Amino acid sequence: MEKDYSKRLNIMTMAVFIAVLIVVFRLGYVQIVHGADYRRDSDNNRYRQVLQLAPRGELFDSNGISLASNKPGFFVSMYHTNDPQSDEVLAKVSRIIDPSGTIEEATPEALKKRLRANRYRRWQPVRLTDTALEFGDPRLLEIEERRIELPGVFIDVQPVRSYPLGNVASHLIGAVGRYTGDRAAIADLGARGLEGYRVDSMVGRLGLEWAYEFVPSDISLKGVDGWQWVEVDNLSRPVQELERVDPMPGNDIYLTIDAELQAEIEEWLASDYVPNSLSKYAENAKEIGAVAIDPKTGKILTWISYPTFSPTELFTVRNLYSDLLTDVENNPLINKVITAYPPGSVFKPVTMITGLGAEVVGLNHAVTCTGRLFNDLLLGPRGKPCWFTAGHGSGIEIASALKNSCNIYFYEVGLQLRTAKGAGQVLNEISKVAAFLGLGVPTGIPNLPGFRQEAGTLPTNERFAQFAQTEVAAGNPRTLTPYPGEILDITIGQGIQSYTPLQIANYMAMLATGNRYQPYIVDRIVSSDAEVVMQTEPDLLAQLVRTVANPDGLIDQAAHDKILQGLREVVQPAKPGQPGLSLNGTAYGAFGNASYYASGKTGTAEVYRGNDALDPHGWFAGWGADPVTKDPEIVVAVFVKHGTGGSRAAAPIARRIMDTYFRLKAERIVAIP
Repeated sequence: MEKDYSKRLNIMTMAVFIAVLIVVFRLGYVQIVHGADYRRDSDNNRYRQVLQLAPRGELFDSNGISLASNKPGFFVSMYHTNDPQSDEVLAKVSRIIDPSGTIEEATPEALKKRLRANRYRRWQPVRLTDTALEFGDPRLLEIEERRIELPGVFIDVQPVRSYPLGNVASHLIGAVGRYTGDRAAIADLGARGLEGYRVDSMVGRLGLEWAYEFVPSDISLKGVDGWQWVEVDNLSRPVQELERVDPMPGNDIYLTIDAELQAEIEEWLASDYVPNSLSKYAENAKEIGAVAIDPKTGKILTWISYPTFSPTELFTVRNLYSDLLTDVENNPLINKVITAYPPGSVFKPVTMITGLGAEVVGLNHAVTCTGRLFNDLLLGPRGKPCWFTAGHGSGIEIASALKNSCNIYFYEVGLQLRTAKGAGQVLNEISKVAAFLGLGVPTGIPNLPGFRQEAGTLPTNERFAQFAQTEVAAGNPRTLTPYPGEILDITIGQGIQSYTPLQIANYMAMLATGNRYQPYIVDRIVSSDAEVVMQTEPDLLAQLVRTVANPDGLIDQAAHDKILQGLREVVQPAKPGQPGLSLNGTAYGAFGNASYYASGKTGTAEVYRGNDALDPHGWFAGWGADPVTKDPEIVVAVFVKHGTGGSRAAAPIARRIMDTYFRLKAERIVAIP
């Protein structure tokens, strides 16, 4: 009995000894072999790097009104954990964020994919959705209440982009959205000195938001992110801050536009003019581009592209960007201010200046308009028509030709130029003058990524030869030089040429003042510590009038005065004793009784799809001046796609812009103490 007891005791002792050895071995294995791993996992659960996103620099108008700013955004974020039930946690989060199951970015699969894409930043939280929740959203409260069953999940408060004026100037400001590049693209940015980008970064995706994104830090809207090292409890709630680096906001950009003027015109177009006026006589007119500039500096005062879009929703509402991109009826993502269109009769002063500069016509040159120009040898038996088929009468000279937009006068100038320069050079001569006036050449404003920015097309002889070659290739034998009738088309703004509203405005500013300045939209850039790091100054590019000091000018002062007279009469009523029939100026219906001194030029551009004529485009370009000094203060160019004509469609918009400009100016003077 004692022997059995002793035997059992020895066995038990041996068993205990072996068990102790196993425990000791296991402890040693844990401490020595995997101690660093377990310590790292412990630290991962205990410490967190909390990213502090830098606020983007703000955009302001010329009066300090905020166009793009920042506000607190509440994001559902999550730390990486080793919890085996993380898939279940993500499913719960998905049901909280999107109870109806309609938000594509909030599905469990989408949340898991986003978490996995950020697996290389295990110390940093991952934003599970790009859409911030508003303060007071019941989903925020539910997440906080259920933190114990949602390990690693928390509400991250970070700055988000805000557009206080909504859609105002959306085609200029642009929008922000999630960065679409991969890790290789981020590495490439880093190699260029552009640090701080992540796969979940929110970046500029259109307009100025993009133009001042991937640029040197001293002019960028992007700031420098900060961070915190914090100790957290078992629910990932911070209990102690260990280290902190504050974020540095991006640079603020002050623009030249007048937000109040811009907002009033955009609201009027959308709520009144387009639905109540334009649609009644131009049912296919759905797109408008309008720009206003200060002719004495080149500052851009308004930048209107209609219809607008919501910069807040563009990249956050599901499929909105792709839907707008494919909306070919309204083309809301085409920036009409920098898109080129055929100019119609707003081009006629170019032809006039070309003829005067080449001395093929003089100040007293006059024609008789019977409604059609006949020249059997050059134009065939049908001749070329004037838009006013009854004819403008006799004695049509520079001023009355502009006032009535008489095609016959400009046809005659075109034929004289053809005789003097030859068919092989006449278009080059016209194009050279057009380029001098700012047409068909880059405007020099910042590129607005995401929007197609066009330089336009000058009707050079080389360009015409390319067009003619396509005709020959299509089986239509012809010469590579333009026929007389094709030259005459160019003289009245038809044919192979196109220009942007911004170019037309800059050209009209040169007619108004004799000077052409570099147009600009950014007045200054200010750093986060209030230092002006960039200031734009007016840059005079060319002068129209030829003087001893300016031998490169195209015409003398007498010719310029005569052109100014004609552009003034465009907005005036008929007066006894004027040459030709007693007709009102082509824009008098829009500008009658204006309280300021207005001038300008209407234009109607014919449009074809194949051999089918579409509703023509409408143009107006002109200026408003002080009624006493007659000193031009604002130049406006308006384009209405398929507006049927400039007088009815475009001129009323220009009138509204000028009226509003001068009203706001008077109100602001009164408001000054």
